[in-house]
Amino acid sequence: MKGEKRRNYDSSRFKEAYMKVIRNNWSAYKASKEYGIPWSTLRRHIATHGGESFDLPKLGRPLTLDSDLECKFVSYIIKMQELGFGLSVTDIKAKCYALAV
Repeated sequence: MKGEKRRNYDSSRFKEAYMKVIRNNWSAYKASKEYGIPWSTLRRHIATHGGESFDLPKLGRPLTLDSDLECKFVSYIIKMQELGFGLSVTDIKAKCYALAV
């Protein structure tokens, strides 16, 4: 699927379209045309989640480090750089692996 574009819409537009279908009884086709969201995606999400959730799943691999730990790690790298101990890519990967395991 090289070169294929995915998810050309943001989650707020998807949320609005989803809510129009659930609460205002719009058809999935009408909401998809109005908000520029693929009809099949909107229909599938409504069928699987009913009226419960409208959050979109994240694309790509799951994260290895949580966001708080990642921010601390970035500040550590910047601090080491300011002290004159610039870390190589290999050093960063090794330390990241040690944190993850």
